Amino acid sequence: MTAWGKFRDFINSKEIGYTLTKKDIQGKLASLNPSTIGGYVSLIRQAKFITRIGRGTYKLVEHLPESLTMGSLSALLRGDNLTYVESIQQQKDFKILKSQFIHERMYVLERLIEDLKPLIAYASLIETSAFGLKQLARTCMWERSKTPNPTRKWLKEHQERKV
Repeated sequence: MTAWGKFRDFINSKEIGYTLTKKDIQGKLASLNPSTIGGYVSLIRQAKFITRIGRGTYKLVEHLPESLTMGSLSALLRGDNLTYVESIQQQKDFKILKSQFIHERMYVLERLIEDLKPLIAYASLIETSAFGLKQLARTCMWERSKTPNPTRKWLKEHQERKV
C-alpha cells in the first residue's frame, strides 16, 4: 500500500468530528516520513476535509473518498472540479469493469474445467499422460481457487488414483 493509501485509511478510520493531533497521526503512521504526513495534512486541510482547531490539532470534517488519489486531490485544489469528478468516476467505472471481468472469467474457467475433465480420459488413450489437458485443467482450477498452486497435491492424488 502506498503512503497516501495508509494515510487516507487512517483518516477514514476516524469518525467525522473527531479531533486529530499531529502527534496522534505521526504515532499511528510511524512508518511514514513526518514531512510526508505534514504535506498530506496540509493538502487535505486546503481541500477542506479537515479544519484547523489549534496548533497541530485538526477536526475531521469529511472522510476522504476511497478513490481519491494525489492526482485527483491536486485537481480539486487547482479548482479543476471537472477533472476531479471525472477522475473519481473513472476509478469507480474501472472497479465495476474489473469486478465484471473477474466474474465472467470465473464463469469461463468453470465451464472450461467441466468441458476438459471428460476429455482427459480420451486424451489418455492417445497420449498416456494426457499432460497438456491435465495441465490446462490444473491451471484453470488453480486460478479459480485462489489458493497456492496445487500442482504437487494434484499429481499426488492423481498417482494414488492410478494405484
